[in-house]
Amino acid sequence: MNEEVTPEKIQKSFLDGDISREETTDLLISLINGSEDAKIRTASINVLEEVDFKDENIFKILENHLISDEDANVRASAARVIILNFQDEGLEPLEWTTKHDKSPLVIKAILDTYEIKNIPNHEELKKNINKLLDTFALNLGVVSEEARFFLDLEAIFSNGTKQKEINPLDYNKFKTLNNCMDQSPWLVIKNMRVEVLNLNFFNWGYIKQNEELFNSFSRLKYLDVYLNNIRKYNIPNFDLVGVPKSIGLLTSLKKLKLSRNNLHSIPESIKNLHLLLELDLSHNQFQEIPHFLKPLTSLEHLNMKCNNILSVPESMNNFVNSIVDFRL
Repeated sequence: MNEEVTPEKIQKSFLDGDISREETTDLLISLINGSEDAKIRTASINVLEEVDFKDENIFKILENHLISDEDANVRASAARVIILNFQDEGLEPLEWTTKHDKSPLVIKAILDTYEIKNIPNHEELKKNINKLLDTFALNLGVVSEEARFFLDLEAIFSNGTKQKEINPLDYNKFKTLNNCMDQSPWLVIKNMRVEVLNLNFFNWGYIKQNEELFNSFSRLKYLDVYLNNIRKYNIPNFDLVGVPKSIGLLTSLKKLKLSRNNLHSIPESIKNLHLLLELDLSHNQFQEIPHFLKPLTSLEHLNMKCNNILSVPESMNNFVNSIVDFRL
Protein backbone atom coordinates (compact mmCIF):
# COMPACT_ATOMS: atom_id res chain seq x y z
CA MET A 1 0.00 0.00 0.00
CA ASN A 2 1.26 3.53 -0.78
CA GLU A 3 1.42 6.20 1.91
CA GLU A 4 -1.61 8.00 0.54
CA VAL A 5 -4.51 5.68 1.26
CA THR A 6 -7.53 6.08 -1.03
CA PRO A 7 -10.69 3.99 -1.49
CA GLU A 8 -9.53 3.08 -4.99
CA LYS A 9 -6.13 1.82 -3.78
CA ILE A 10 -7.77 -0.13 -0.98
CA GLN A 11 -10.15 -1.77 -3.43
CA LYS A 12 -7.34 -2.67 -5.83
CA SER A 13 -5.25 -4.19 -3.04
CA PHE A 14 -8.23 -6.26 -1.94
CA LEU A 15 -9.00 -7.47 -5.47
CA ASP A 16 -5.32 -8.30 -6.02
CA GLY A 17 -5.33 -10.39 -2.85
CA ASP A 18 -2.76 -8.22 -1.08
CA ILE A 19 -4.99 -7.56 1.93
CA SER A 20 -7.76 -9.55 3.58
CA ARG A 21 -11.45 -8.68 3.68
CA GLU A 22 -11.12 -7.68 7.34
CA GLU A 23 -8.10 -5.45 6.67
CA THR A 24 -9.92 -3.87 3.73
CA THR A 25 -12.95 -3.14 5.89
CA ASP A 26 -10.83 -1.59 8.66
CA LEU A 27 -9.08 0.71 6.19
CA LEU A 28 -12.34 1.79 4.62
CA ILE A 29 -13.92 2.46 8.02
CA SER A 30 -10.94 4.64 8.96
CA LEU A 31 -11.59 6.77 5.86
CA ILE A 32 -15.35 6.92 6.39
CA ASN A 33 -14.93 8.09 9.98
CA GLY A 34 -11.75 10.11 9.60
CA SER A 35 -11.81 11.90 6.25
CA GLU A 36 -13.05 15.48 6.01
CA ASP A 37 -13.48 15.02 2.25
CA ALA A 38 -17.08 14.03 1.47
CA LYS A 39 -16.03 12.49 -1.85
CA ILE A 40 -13.64 10.15 -0.04
CA ARG A 41 -16.31 9.18 2.51
CA THR A 42 -18.79 8.51 -0.31
CA ALA A 43 -16.30 6.45 -2.34
CA SER A 44 -15.29 4.48 0.77
CA ILE A 45 -18.91 3.54 1.49
CA ASN A 46 -19.38 2.46 -2.13
CA VAL A 47 -16.28 0.25 -1.99
CA LEU A 48 -17.42 -1.13 1.36
CA GLU A 49 -20.53 -2.44 -0.37
CA GLU A 50 -18.45 -4.24 -2.97
CA VAL A 51 -16.29 -5.84 -0.29
CA ASP A 52 -19.50 -7.33 1.10
CA PHE A 53 -18.41 -7.64 4.72
CA LYS A 54 -21.31 -7.34 7.16
CA ASP A 55 -21.25 -6.95 10.90
CA GLU A 56 -22.93 -4.82 13.57
CA ASN A 57 -20.06 -2.35 13.72
CA ILE A 58 -20.31 -1.57 10.02
CA PHE A 59 -24.06 -1.12 10.28
CA LYS A 60 -23.69 1.32 13.18
CA ILE A 61 -21.17 3.36 11.20
CA LEU A 62 -23.44 3.49 8.16
CA GLU A 63 -26.43 4.34 10.34
CA ASN A 64 -24.53 7.21 11.93
CA HIS A 65 -23.59 8.68 8.56
CA LEU A 66 -27.11 8.17 7.19
CA ILE A 67 -28.55 10.19 10.08
CA SER A 68 -25.90 12.80 10.75
CA ASP A 69 -23.42 13.27 7.89
CA GLU A 70 -23.57 16.83 6.58
CA ASP A 71 -23.06 15.74 2.96
CA ALA A 72 -26.09 14.44 1.04
CA ASN A 73 -23.99 12.21 -1.23
CA VAL A 74 -22.57 10.42 1.80
CA ARG A 75 -26.05 9.96 3.28
CA ALA A 76 -27.35 8.70 -0.07
CA SER A 77 -24.58 6.08 -0.34
CA ALA A 78 -25.14 4.99 3.26
CA ALA A 79 -28.87 4.59 2.59
CA ARG A 80 -28.24 2.46 -0.49
CA VAL A 81 -25.78 0.13 1.26
CA ILE A 82 -28.06 -0.26 4.28
CA ILE A 83 -31.01 -1.20 2.04
CA LEU A 84 -28.93 -3.76 0.16
CA ASN A 85 -27.02 -5.30 3.07
CA PHE A 86 -28.83 -4.56 6.33
CA GLN A 87 -32.52 -4.82 5.50
CA ASP A 88 -33.83 -5.75 8.96
CA GLU A 89 -31.57 -3.55 11.09
CA GLY A 90 -31.86 -0.68 8.65
CA LEU A 91 -35.63 -0.38 8.65
CA GLU A 92 -35.87 2.05 11.59
CA PRO A 93 -33.17 4.54 10.47
CA LEU A 94 -34.47 4.43 6.91
CA GLU A 95 -37.99 5.25 8.11
CA TRP A 96 -36.55 8.15 10.09
CA THR A 97 -34.70 9.32 7.00
CA THR A 98 -37.77 9.34 4.76
CA LYS A 99 -39.58 11.51 7.33
CA HIS A 100 -36.77 13.99 8.06
CA ASP A 101 -34.21 14.09 5.24
CA LYS A 102 -35.40 16.41 2.44
CA SER A 103 -32.37 16.06 0.19
CA PRO A 104 -33.41 14.94 -3.32
CA LEU A 105 -30.15 12.98 -3.57
CA VAL A 106 -31.03 10.87 -0.54
CA ILE A 107 -34.68 10.34 -1.46
CA LYS A 108 -33.73 9.42 -5.04
CA ALA A 109 -31.11 6.92 -3.79
CA ILE A 110 -33.72 5.21 -1.62
CA LEU A 111 -36.30 5.14 -4.42
CA ASP A 112 -33.81 3.85 -6.98
CA THR A 113 -32.58 1.08 -4.69
CA TYR A 114 -36.07 -0.12 -3.85
CA GLU A 115 -36.92 -0.18 -7.55
CA ILE A 116 -34.01 -2.57 -8.08
CA LYS A 117 -34.73 -4.69 -5.01
CA ASN A 118 -38.29 -5.57 -4.05
CA ILE A 119 -37.64 -5.99 -0.34
CA PRO A 120 -40.39 -7.56 1.81
CA ASN A 121 -41.50 -6.25 5.20
CA HIS A 122 -40.71 -2.66 4.25
CA GLU A 123 -44.25 -1.68 3.31
CA GLU A 124 -44.46 1.14 5.87
CA LEU A 125 -41.21 2.61 4.62
CA LYS A 126 -42.46 2.48 1.05
CA LYS A 127 -45.65 4.26 2.17
CA ASN A 128 -43.50 7.04 3.63
CA ILE A 129 -41.65 7.39 0.34
CA ASN A 130 -44.88 7.46 -1.68
CA LYS A 131 -46.34 10.05 0.70
CA LEU A 132 -43.28 12.24 0.24
CA LEU A 133 -43.52 11.89 -3.53
CA ASP A 134 -47.26 12.69 -3.43
CA THR A 135 -46.57 15.88 -1.46
CA PHE A 136 -43.85 16.87 -3.92
CA ALA A 137 -46.25 16.24 -6.81
CA LEU A 138 -48.99 18.30 -5.18
CA ASN A 139 -46.64 21.27 -4.76
CA LEU A 140 -45.50 20.88 -8.35
CA GLY A 141 -49.03 20.60 -9.66
CA VAL A 142 -48.43 17.30 -11.46
CA VAL A 143 -49.54 13.71 -10.96
CA SER A 144 -47.32 11.61 -8.70
CA GLU A 145 -45.97 9.52 -11.57
CA GLU A 146 -44.59 12.59 -13.35
CA ALA A 147 -43.17 13.99 -10.12
CA ARG A 148 -40.51 11.27 -10.25
CA PHE A 149 -38.89 12.99 -13.24
CA PHE A 150 -38.69 16.28 -11.36
CA LEU A 151 -37.22 14.54 -8.32
CA ASP A 152 -34.48 13.21 -10.61
CA LEU A 153 -33.91 16.77 -11.87
CA GLU A 154 -33.72 18.01 -8.28
CA ALA A 155 -31.02 15.44 -7.57
CA ILE A 156 -29.03 16.64 -10.58
CA PHE A 157 -29.29 20.29 -9.58
CA SER A 158 -28.46 19.66 -5.92
CA ASN A 159 -25.38 17.52 -6.58
CA GLY A 160 -22.36 19.66 -5.77
CA THR A 161 -24.36 22.88 -5.35
CA LYS A 162 -25.78 24.80 -2.43
CA GLN A 163 -29.27 23.34 -2.82
CA LYS A 164 -29.98 21.24 0.26
CA GLU A 165 -33.66 20.38 0.03
CA ILE A 166 -36.31 19.52 -2.54
CA ASN A 167 -37.67 22.79 -3.89
CA PRO A 168 -40.79 22.41 -6.07
CA LEU A 169 -41.52 26.15 -6.05
CA ASP A 170 -38.73 26.82 -8.57
CA TYR A 171 -40.79 25.15 -11.27
CA ASN A 172 -43.55 27.71 -10.89
CA LYS A 173 -40.93 30.27 -11.91
CA PHE A 174 -39.91 28.23 -14.94
CA LYS A 175 -43.52 28.31 -16.13
CA THR A 176 -43.19 32.09 -16.59
CA LEU A 177 -40.06 31.99 -18.78
CA ASN A 178 -39.73 31.78 -22.57
CA ASN A 179 -36.90 31.53 -25.06
CA CYS A 180 -36.39 34.83 -26.86
CA MET A 181 -35.97 33.47 -30.41
CA ASP A 182 -39.15 31.45 -30.78
CA GLN A 183 -40.97 32.38 -27.56
CA SER A 184 -41.10 28.69 -26.62
CA PRO A 185 -42.00 28.33 -22.93
CA TRP A 186 -39.67 26.53 -20.55
CA LEU A 187 -42.44 24.54 -18.91
CA VAL A 188 -46.17 24.06 -19.54
CA ILE A 189 -48.35 21.94 -17.24
CA LYS A 190 -52.01 21.34 -18.05
CA ASN A 191 -54.43 19.14 -16.13
CA MET A 192 -51.54 18.16 -13.84
CA ARG A 193 -49.49 16.78 -16.72
CA VAL A 194 -46.45 18.20 -18.47
CA GLU A 195 -47.15 19.12 -22.09
CA VAL A 196 -44.12 21.31 -22.92
CA LEU A 197 -40.59 20.92 -21.58
CA ASN A 198 -37.81 23.23 -22.73
CA LEU A 199 -34.94 21.91 -20.62
CA ASN A 200 -31.45 23.35 -20.72
CA PHE A 201 -29.62 21.98 -17.70
CA PHE A 202 -27.30 24.95 -17.31
CA ASN A 203 -30.08 27.54 -17.61
CA TRP A 204 -32.36 25.80 -15.14
CA GLY A 205 -29.54 25.02 -12.71
CA TYR A 206 -28.13 28.54 -12.81
CA ILE A 207 -31.49 30.08 -11.99
CA LYS A 208 -32.05 27.57 -9.17
CA GLN A 209 -28.67 28.53 -7.71
CA ASN A 210 -29.40 32.25 -7.99
CA GLU A 211 -33.07 32.38 -7.12
CA GLU A 212 -32.60 35.68 -5.29
CA LEU A 213 -31.95 37.23 -8.72
CA PHE A 214 -35.00 35.71 -10.38
CA ASN A 215 -36.96 38.97 -10.56
CA SER A 216 -34.04 40.54 -12.42
CA PHE A 217 -33.71 37.51 -14.71
CA SER A 218 -37.41 37.48 -15.54
CA ARG A 219 -37.23 41.07 -16.79
CA LEU A 220 -34.48 40.29 -19.29
CA LYS A 221 -35.82 40.26 -22.83
CA TYR A 222 -33.06 37.90 -23.98
CA LEU A 223 -32.63 35.75 -20.88
CA ASP A 224 -31.54 32.59 -22.70
CA VAL A 225 -28.97 34.56 -24.73
CA TYR A 226 -27.62 36.06 -21.52
CA LEU A 227 -27.37 32.64 -19.86
CA ASN A 228 -25.72 31.14 -22.94
CA ASN A 229 -23.04 33.85 -22.80
CA ILE A 230 -22.18 33.36 -19.14
CA ARG A 231 -22.25 29.56 -18.99
CA LYS A 232 -18.62 29.17 -20.06
CA TYR A 233 -17.46 31.39 -17.20
CA ASN A 234 -19.48 29.64 -14.53
CA ILE A 235 -18.05 26.85 -12.37
CA PRO A 236 -21.19 24.68 -11.87
CA ASN A 237 -21.32 22.57 -15.03
CA PHE A 238 -24.48 20.69 -15.88
CA ASP A 239 -23.31 19.95 -19.43
CA LEU A 240 -22.04 16.52 -18.41
CA VAL A 241 -25.30 15.14 -17.04
CA GLY A 242 -27.65 12.83 -18.88
CA VAL A 243 -31.39 13.09 -19.29
CA PRO A 244 -33.08 10.97 -16.58
CA LYS A 245 -34.78 7.86 -17.94
CA SER A 246 -37.84 8.94 -15.93
CA ILE A 247 -38.56 11.43 -18.71
CA GLY A 248 -40.46 8.52 -20.26
CA LEU A 249 -43.08 9.01 -17.52
CA LEU A 250 -44.14 12.36 -19.03
CA THR A 251 -46.57 10.61 -21.36
CA SER A 252 -48.63 13.74 -22.14
CA LEU A 253 -45.59 15.59 -23.45
CA LYS A 254 -46.15 17.23 -26.84
CA LYS A 255 -43.07 19.43 -27.20
CA LEU A 256 -39.63 18.51 -25.89
CA LYS A 257 -36.61 20.77 -26.35
CA LEU A 258 -33.23 19.47 -25.16
CA SER A 259 -31.02 21.78 -27.19
CA ARG A 260 -27.52 22.84 -26.09
CA ASN A 261 -26.97 20.22 -23.38
CA ASN A 262 -23.83 18.57 -24.78
CA LEU A 263 -25.80 15.32 -25.01
CA HIS A 264 -24.35 12.25 -26.68
CA SER A 265 -27.46 10.18 -26.12
CA ILE A 266 -30.98 10.24 -24.70
CA PRO A 267 -32.76 7.49 -22.74
CA GLU A 268 -34.69 4.91 -24.73
CA SER A 269 -37.70 5.60 -22.49
CA ILE A 270 -38.44 8.58 -24.76
CA LYS A 271 -40.10 6.06 -27.08
CA ASN A 272 -42.98 6.05 -24.57
CA LEU A 273 -43.87 9.66 -25.39
CA HIS A 274 -46.50 8.71 -27.97
CA LEU A 275 -48.10 12.18 -28.06
CA LEU A 276 -44.84 13.95 -28.87
CA LEU A 277 -45.18 16.34 -31.80
CA GLU A 278 -41.87 18.24 -31.65
CA LEU A 279 -38.45 17.10 -30.50
CA ASP A 280 -35.46 19.44 -30.54
CA LEU A 281 -32.07 17.78 -30.04
CA SER A 282 -30.07 20.46 -31.85
CA HIS A 283 -26.65 21.75 -30.79
CA ASN A 284 -25.60 18.57 -29.01
CA GLN A 285 -23.04 15.82 -29.65
CA PHE A 286 -25.11 13.08 -31.29
CA GLN A 287 -23.28 10.89 -33.79
CA GLU A 288 -26.39 9.10 -34.97
CA ILE A 289 -30.15 9.42 -34.94
CA PRO A 290 -31.57 7.44 -32.01
CA HIS A 291 -33.24 4.40 -33.58
CA PHE A 292 -35.92 4.24 -30.88
CA LEU A 293 -37.46 7.49 -32.14
CA LYS A 294 -38.95 5.60 -35.06
CA PRO A 295 -42.06 4.36 -33.14
CA LEU A 296 -43.00 7.99 -32.34
CA THR A 297 -45.64 8.12 -35.05
CA SER A 298 -47.06 11.45 -33.84
CA LEU A 299 -43.73 13.22 -34.28
CA GLU A 300 -43.98 16.06 -36.83
CA HIS A 301 -40.75 17.95 -36.30
CA LEU A 302 -37.34 16.58 -35.34
CA ASN A 303 -34.51 19.11 -35.12
CA MET A 304 -31.02 17.60 -35.00
CA LYS A 305 -28.99 20.35 -36.62
CA CYS A 306 -25.51 21.13 -35.27
CA ASN A 307 -24.65 17.62 -34.12
CA ASN A 308 -21.95 15.21 -35.32
CA ILE A 309 -24.18 13.12 -37.58
CA LEU A 310 -22.43 12.19 -40.83
CA SER A 311 -25.02 9.92 -42.41
CA VAL A 312 -28.50 8.52 -41.96
CA PRO A 313 -28.85 4.71 -41.75
CA GLU A 314 -30.92 3.26 -44.57
CA SER A 315 -33.37 1.85 -42.05
CA MET A 316 -34.11 5.40 -40.90
CA ASN A 317 -34.57 7.01 -44.33
CA ASN A 318 -38.35 6.81 -44.42
CA PHE A 319 -38.54 8.10 -40.90
CA VAL A 320 -36.25 11.05 -41.62
CA ASN A 321 -38.08 11.97 -44.82
CA SER A 322 -41.38 12.07 -42.96
CA ILE A 323 -40.15 14.69 -40.46
CA VAL A 324 -40.81 18.33 -41.27
CA ASP A 325 -37.73 20.56 -41.59
CA PHE A 326 -35.27 17.87 -40.64
CA ARG A 327 -31.70 19.13 -40.92
CA LEU A 328 -28.39 17.39 -40.16
